[in-house]
Amino acid sequence: MTKIFYNTRGYDLMCFKVFLRIDLNFCYLSYVFFFSSGSRLGGLVTVLCFFFNHGECTRVMWTPPLRESFSYPFLVLQMLLVTHILRATKLYKGSLIALCISNVFFMLPWQFAQFVLLTQIASLFAVYVVGYIDICKLRKIIYIHMISLALCFVLMFGNSMLLTSYYASSLVIIWGILAMKPHFLKINVSELSLWVIQGCFWLFGTVILKYLTSKIFGIADDAHIGNLLTSKFFSYKDFDTLLYTCAAEFDFMEKETPLRYTKTLLLPVVLVVFIAIVRKVISDMWGVLAKQQTHVRCNYF
Repeated sequence: MTKIFYNTRGYDLMCFKVFLRIDLNFCYLSYVFFFSSGSRLGGLVTVLCFFFNHGECTRVMWTPPLRESFSYPFLVLQMLLVTHILRATKLYKGSLIALCISNVFFMLPWQFAQFVLLTQIASLFAVYVVGYIDICKLRKIIYIHMISLALCFVLMFGNSMLLTSYYASSLVIIWGILAMKPHFLKINVSELSLWVIQGCFWLFGTVILKYLTSKIFGIADDAHIGNLLTSKFFSYKDFDTLLYTCAAEFDFMEKETPLRYTKTLLLPVVLVVFIAIVRKVISDMWGVLAKQQTHVRCNYF
C-alpha cells in the first residue's frame, strides 16, 4: 500500500506518517494472533474476536495521526514479549533485547506511555509479591525497563520528565525491594503482613521518590495529569483540565459503553475469565497463608 502511494504521489511526509501507522496496526493484528494459546484455532478465534470488537480495540481508522496510534502496536508487541519471558523456562538475550527495543519504540512517540508501563510494572510486582514470578525474571525485566528508559532519555534529548516520572521512581523502588529480599524474609511476621509491607513500601516509596526528584530537577511538566485526576473526583478546575475534559476520551465512561461491550460478548467473557483467575489466586494465597513458619517461607520462595 505504501509503495503504491510512493509511486503515484511522491514523498508526502504527512501521508507517509498516516500510511505508516496503518501498516503498523496491520502488524498489530499478527501480535494479537500470537497472543492466543499457541494453536492455529486459538489464534483464529482471537483474530475474529478482534474484528468483532474492532471499534473498541483501536481508533486508527478514525484518528490515524494520533501519537498513540503509532505507539500502541509496539505496546502489544511488548506485552507479547513479556508474556513469552514469563512463560519461558530459560531466558534468552534475544527476547530481552526485543523487549528493550519495543519499550523504546513505545515510549518515544507518546508522552503517556510511561503511565501504561507503570501499571504493567505494578502488576508484575504484585504477582511477584504473592509468589507467581521468580525474582530473577522480575529483576531482569526491571533492568530492561531501566535501560529502555535511559535510551529514551537520551533519544529525547535529555527529557527530564522521564527521570521524574512515577514510572522511573517505581522502577528504582522495586529494584530496592528486590535487593532487600533477604531482609524481608527475616521479618518474623505472617505472610499476609509481609505482602502488605512490601506493597506499602512500593506505594509510599514511589510517591516520595517522585516528589523528591521533581523538586530536585524542578520539573512540573506532568502536573496537569495529577490535576486531571483531581478534577475527576473533586471540584478542582483549571485551563488544562477544562481543555482535556472537552474530549470524550478524558470524560467518565458513557452509560452506553457497558451495554455495547455486553452486546459484543466482550464484557461477559472478561467477567468469566476474571472470576476464574480470582478463584485460582485466592486458592493459592490461602494455601500460602496457612504456612506461617519462616523456614517454610524461605523454602517456598
